[in-house]
Amino acid sequence: MRVWVACAAALLALVGAGAICVASASGTGQIKPCTAVRVTGGDENGAAGTTIAAVLVKNRGTRDCTVNARPWVRLGPFRYRVTVADAAPGEYGNAGDLEQVWTLHPGQRVAAGLFFFPGSCDRGVGSMFTLNARVGWARRGVSIGGGACKNGTGELSVGSFHRR
Repeated sequence: MRVWVACAAALLALVGAGAICVASASGTGQIKPCTAVRVTGGDENGAAGTTIAAVLVKNRGTRDCTVNARPWVRLGPFRYRVTVADAAPGEYGNAGDLEQVWTLHPGQRVAAGLFFFPGSCDRGVGSMFTLNARVGWARRGVSIGGGACKNGTGELSVGSFHRR
């Protein structure tokens, strides 16, 4: 009976030590997504009726954090169809890579570009509508806007984050 109790105690000690090792190992190397951020940006002029917008995300936290892929986008509701697509890597200068994960030290920032293409219409008063969107990261966002054709040919192309 004594040997069995001693073995059980030793087994519990080993299991407890293993759990402590697993818990401490799982905490290392894990950098959480950025949530303490400042999101800024806005519209810039583009050529041929295109509106270019930039979204900047800055780490306002006290620890490193990560940002990946592209900003979230909220549109509408609209009475007209608009296509939202990922900008291809290398498209429009440096749209970036959707697989890239950026580690931001406190104070560092990344940026993403958004490109509003109005579509194919005569761009007269009755053929276009104002396209307002909200874009951002985590729970922070900024309003951007452009114009789109009512015939459903307008497009919003969203670039991924990259160092700025």
